[in-house]
Amino acid sequence: MSACPPLIAIPLGSPTDGATSLYALGAAYVAAIYAAGGVPVLLPPDDDPTALVARLDAFDGLLLAGGGDVLPEFYGQSATALVQGVDRARDLTEIALVQAALEHGMPLLSICRGAQLLCIAAGGTLHQDIQTNLPCALDHRHQPGRPRDHLSHTVALEHSGQLAWALGLGVGDEVHVNSRHHQAVDTPPPDFCAAARAPDGVIEALELASSNSAFALGVQWHPEDLASRHDCMASLFRALVRRAAQP
Repeated sequence: MSACPPLIAIPLGSPTDGATSLYALGAAYVAAIYAAGGVPVLLPPDDDPTALVARLDAFDGLLLAGGGDVLPEFYGQSATALVQGVDRARDLTEIALVQAALEHGMPLLSICRGAQLLCIAAGGTLHQDIQTNLPCALDHRHQPGRPRDHLSHTVALEHSGQLAWALGLGVGDEVHVNSRHHQAVDTPPPDFCAAARAPDGVIEALELASSNSAFALGVQWHPEDLASRHDCMASLFRALVRRAAQP
């Protein structure tokens, strides 16, 4: 194991309020990586994503943060009126980075939008809007007035893979999570499986299915907002940093 803390690359996006001259990232992501023993390195989008991919070997792991919706054209669908907060430059950058990370076995943790981006980059599809496509589902959207760490529902683990290892839990075990999303994984990509589901059946986590695979995990909730108070959520970031520290 290297004596230096692993470097965790975190791609940035632009705010969805029209302030395109700015880049944005919630401070909780940075704090969670530092607390886990890693060093976060923030990456703005590049007009030529291949140039950014070429520099990816300077890092030890990759974290994809939350944000607006991924353009449906990247998973073979036409956008409905409910798609919001799109950022094409970020989509192109993150898809290229994820595909390179998967190809080279770089440890990868993806959160909310990041989990959806991981799904798309690896060849899966999304529900563009949960309430439209799954009308009997829970309301997974952010509820006004609730704090970001409000525990909205449980998720049950259904695969004894990377999520179970990171949380120290087993198949059938449940954890309480926060929820701020209106989209979700529909069809997991090849070589991936659903790692956890909400009580309504919505996929809340996906991971590479083989136990021999590189660490590639996506969770639909926001563990960065829970990590300071809930050790099991901090363990997701520790798992990423631990795998990133391996030679």
